Amino acid sequence: MTEYTTRGITRVLLGDSQAVKTAAGGGTATEALRRNRPDRIGFEFGSDELTLRGKIQLDVWGEVLADERIKHSVILVGHTDGVGGERYNLELARRWALSARNCIVESF
Repeated sequence: MTEYTTRGITRVLLGDSQAVKTAAGGGTATEALRRNRPDRIGFEFGSDELTLRGKIQLDVWGEVLADERIKHSVILVGHTDGVGGERYNLELARRWALSARNCIVESF
């Protein structure tokens, strides 16, 4: 077990955690980008505030994106559930994408 803190987030890594597998951990930079891409970034319900898990996912992905070998563009898209009206969900999805972007930009 390894524990460390980066950008205010304490991580505990058990065994072969995905967080260990950054670009520096082996493979090509493109493989590291794909391997660490978050499948779902968590937000508090009805809010653009990231959950702790969401912050950790973006922290791991940001470390890979910060690798100088990465030469890719990234598109962040927010998708909401069916709760709420269409207009509300469209605005919330936009805020989620901006929140994720800001977290990465401000941290890296």
